[in-house]
Amino acid sequence: MNIDMEMISEKKKLIILIIVIIVILLGVMWFLTRETFDDKLRNYLLDNDFVLEDDLYTKQISDISLDEYYEQIDYGNDATYEVLYFDIYNYQLLETNMDYYDGMSMILSSIYDFKDNSLIYTSEVSLDGVTVIFDGSYDGDKKKLVCDVSSSDINLSSDDKNTICDGINTNVEDFYKGATNLIDDDELVKGMKEK
Repeated sequence: MNIDMEMISEKKKLIILIIVIIVILLGVMWFLTRETFDDKLRNYLLDNDFVLEDDLYTKQISDISLDEYYEQIDYGNDATYEVLYFDIYNYQLLETNMDYYDGMSMILSSIYDFKDNSLIYTSEVSLDGVTVIFDGSYDGDKKKLVCDVSSSDINLSSDDKNTICDGINTNVEDFYKGATNLIDDDELVKGMKEK
């Protein structure tokens, strides 16, 4: 009888050991295969036509590439090039918007920060060898643009400055709307604000 009880006790120990090993293996497998917040964000961007290039997720918005944009300028044609970059480490959306129209070029670089909903920009306007650089910010809640001249080859009249700032305002507002609507997953938006 003692031998049977010892065998049953050994079987119980073996069964318990097997169950513990299975639980540990399942836990390790879950840990190794679980999707992190950044993995979810990466997958979301990839599912929305962004591609990974040099640690940034990139999405060309314009119909023409950067090379085609410069070709059009060389021919004297009006052209637009627009591309988005998502910095997954800082949760920022960056846009480069380049326009060439009737001899004038404008490069607008905007950054929207998902952590605090802030937007800053820099714009370079060039015509006939004269360059003016504007920079500022945009408050989406108040729909207010700060537009300051940070560098200029000439003295701008207030009318010229206002005209250029109005154009910047239109582009920055469009970027802001696009940025705030880019990610329609509330969990991802909330997660970026908490990071």
